[in-house]
Amino acid sequence: MTQSATNWSAFINEIIKYRKVWTIKDEGGIPTSTNIDREESMPFWSLKSRAQKIIENVPAYSEFQPFEIDFEEFLN
Repeated sequence: MTQSATNWSAFINEIIKYRKVWTIKDEGGIPTSTNIDREESMPFWSLKSRAQKIIENVPAYSEFQPFEIDFEEFLN
């Protein structure tokens, strides 16, 4: 199994287990990026600790806070 597939599997298993999804947010909202096809994406993590790790290790996100998204809201 590739690293990407392993990460995806862990993400799915953890959000099902804990019924939560995490992102990061600041006064401007949740960060997004756009790919070459102009599709917008948002970052999500299955554990608060993973979102916090990004905040601590990525200077551009140092002012962000972890933000919990309810499982049902995430699915919708």
